[in-house]
Amino acid sequence: MQILASRKYAVLNYDTLAEYIGRDTLLRGWDGTFLLHMSSEGTPDAEDRLLCLEARDAILWLNQSPEEFGSFWEA
Repeated sequence: MQILASRKYAVLNYDTLAEYIGRDTLLRGWDGTFLLHMSSEGTPDAEDRLLCLEARDAILWLNQSPEEFGSFWEA
């Protein structure tokens, strides 16, 4: 696997109004597949997710503006 990009961003929990850090890492497998690893830090119920992405979705993720960071959590 190869790391293509990684980013951290501030997240506000809309239920508790607590702020924590989200981290996304886009990975590419040797077979050409794309994986997006998403995690949260600084919260008691830290969460990790792993999504398989199509090439188009990986490009969309790479080109997101800062206001859109974290939008793949709903996927």
